Amino acid sequence: MTKLHLVLIILCQFGIVSAVHGADYTGNYTLSSGNTTLTLKLKQQRNGTLTGELVGSNGYRITLNGEVADGIGEGMATDSKGQAFFEVHFEGGKLLFYLMEQNSDQGRSLYFTRVSGGVSSHGIGAGTRRSTSSRNPLAGGGSSPFSGTFSGDGVTLSLQGSGGKMNGTLLFNGSRFPVSATASGNTMRGNFSAGGNSYPFDGRLSGGVMKFSTGGTSYSLRKAGQRETQVAPPSNPLKKQTSSYRPTPQAAPAQSIAPAMNGRTISDAQAGVTFTVPSGWTAKSNAQGYILVSKTYKGLIAITANPYHNLQELQAGAGEGIVDEEAGIQLMPVSQYERIGSNGMGAIFSGQVNGQAARAYVAGLISPHPGAMGVTIIAMTSEAAYDGQYPRWAKAIAASIRFAAPQADQALMAWFSAVYWAHSGSSSSYGGISHDKTWTFCANGRFTYYSENSASVTGMYGSASSDNSQGTWTIRGNRKQGVITLTFTQPANLGVRDLRYSAVGDGQDMYFEGERFGWKSEANCQ
Repeated sequence: MTKLHLVLIILCQFGIVSAVHGADYTGNYTLSSGNTTLTLKLKQQRNGTLTGELVGSNGYRITLNGEVADGIGEGMATDSKGQAFFEVHFEGGKLLFYLMEQNSDQGRSLYFTRVSGGVSSHGIGAGTRRSTSSRNPLAGGGSSPFSGTFSGDGVTLSLQGSGGKMNGTLLFNGSRFPVSATASGNTMRGNFSAGGNSYPFDGRLSGGVMKFSTGGTSYSLRKAGQRETQVAPPSNPLKKQTSSYRPTPQAAPAQSIAPAMNGRTISDAQAGVTFTVPSGWTAKSNAQGYILVSKTYKGLIAITANPYHNLQELQAGAGEGIVDEEAGIQLMPVSQYERIGSNGMGAIFSGQVNGQAARAYVAGLISPHPGAMGVTIIAMTSEAAYDGQYPRWAKAIAASIRFAAPQADQALMAWFSAVYWAHSGSSSSYGGISHDKTWTFCANGRFTYYSENSASVTGMYGSASSDNSQGTWTIRGNRKQGVITLTFTQPANLGVRDLRYSAVGDGQDMYFEGERFGWKSEANCQ
């Protein structure tokens, strides 16, 4: 058995930028790294016009022309090879200079210190407000109302970003298309790419519903849930988990009569789990765990493992929903949660499966054995066919589950032993950013991790940093999904951490915590 693919599709990055309405950017700023010194000269006019230049100690020069609006300076940077977008704003006691190539979503951020002229923005006491960068979603500020996952009419649109710039994916008929858009207030315009072509769309928000229009067709998309951060009362630790959209809360149907069980007991020694199948259902194993199907009842019951160690983690995972974009699954909790025994909880989930409205009762249990996987039970059918039987089946299976200490899987460790590598970055005439990460897992239980980051502005600036750690590892799961437990020995202060993995297709490329790593080579371990 292996864990359910529970992922948070939208990772909104928040921060507060102390941009100042009416901030004065006039002045000279410097940045030094090694033998390189950059000098930034800015002049701001009363009408908001902003001009200046960025000069390297080697004589390389970029000319700046723009304006200041809502406390943020932005415009075009020009050199002998072309133009790029720039943005400046104060962040604490520093000036953040952001440079981004046109028609690109990759940029470089440089922090300058003011050496003369003007007044630093954080020293102005009046008129301060929170503001977000209109082009750089990592510069801070609150999230856009369009950040999140919207689904309906067979369409699932997932967006992330802040300020006016949004990026994400569009899922339709099992296919994924990249999306980029610009949002203003409750309206959004953008494009998605399909088959090498770009198609425009419009979006308009009204409450938690978006009217999504493209090609003369409109779709009604409803926003999925977002996690809250308040602390729930001890008597009901799941009560705090609500969706940003929630229909009238539906309590799980109460039923004192448990469904009959067919007597067939299934035992999975590797996972340390035994359970009984309800009458009218037949169990079949697959790469994800077990699927129960019926000739009498519609839908299915999925039984799979989860990686959670306590009810708080289970609660957080449930709030993230059940999402598998490739399979067209998007289900979010729509009822209050209820306790199931002393080690579990459950709720009703609703959403889309392969473009069809679906509903499920989901029950999660925590194993009492340290390091062991828990169990998730999903009793799912169409929205129209769902009734009180589905919660009863899920709860009956949960009541039948018995946990045991899982058996170590040395064969899986040997299969997993390899070097996994990930690279990301961008480059242009203005410089580049590069990120390299490597995991090496040895069959003898040792691991190493190495990462290297570098950034540069052509002819002016360059920096690099690296990280190296090592320790021991164990694995729970199978070749498709699971959890690697890392015990760090260098540096030891990192302690013990879990690394969730899932396979990319049928090969050995892996997602580690949602980031794709390619299988590079066999591990060379001594």
